[in-house]
Amino acid sequence: MTEAPDIVIRLAVPDDGEALSDIYRPAVADCSTSFELEPPDGAEMTRRVCRVMERTPWLVLAGLVVQGFRNAYAGITLPNPASECFHAALGFTPVGVYRGIGYKQGAWHDVIWLERPLAPRVLDPPLPAWLPEARENPLFRKAIEAGTFRADARTEAARWH
Repeated sequence: MTEAPDIVIRLAVPDDGEALSDIYRPAVADCSTSFELEPPDGAEMTRRVCRVMERTPWLVLAGLVVQGFRNAYAGITLPNPASECFHAALGFTPVGVYRGIGYKQGAWHDVIWLERPLAPRVLDPPLPAWLPEARENPLFRKAIEAGTFRADARTEAARWH
């Protein structure tokens, strides 16, 4: 088996809009994994990155823990075995399924919701630090810099190392 190369995960920046559009386009245009009907262009993806990153990173890593978030959630349009395996490998577990929630490409599709604890739940937790504040924290920078994973080509899942 050929080992997949390491992929560096980093915070998105507005200049990534065009590349994010290229990555996301097939999920919108060619399949039902996204319920959007028109693929967003690079300018729209740039707007989305900017809007999200006012508070949270455009990724899920240990950085969320440093910010003070306790849980991560994901929704996956079914069927999507590759995404289900990927999320399971990252520790996500099913919470529930919304049946027939989206209609696309001539069929109704379910969406499975998953959760993953990031940190223990505590009484009276402090409010999460928004991204601009978290970026100043050395622990946050270290968590982001440590964000690499190696894809296992046999299962299309991922393994953190």
